[in-house]
Amino acid sequence: MDDLIKSMGKSLLAFDKVNFERDLTRREKKEKEHLKYEIYWAKFKKFKADFSKTAQKVALMTNYEHG
Repeated sequence: MDDLIKSMGKSLLAFDKVNFERDLTRREKKEKEHLKYEIYWAKFKKFKADFSKTAQKVALMTNYEHG
């Protein structure tokens, strides 16, 4: 009976370890996805600002040449 209890205890510990590792992996994936998302939007906002500045310069140059 003691062996059965010890065996079940070991099985439970192994099961808990697998679940813990799986949960950790999920969290790491979510954090990585969130980081990729944040980087994407930061780059997009910078691109948008740079594009807007360039478009304004081109518009001013075009008006200067034609005006």
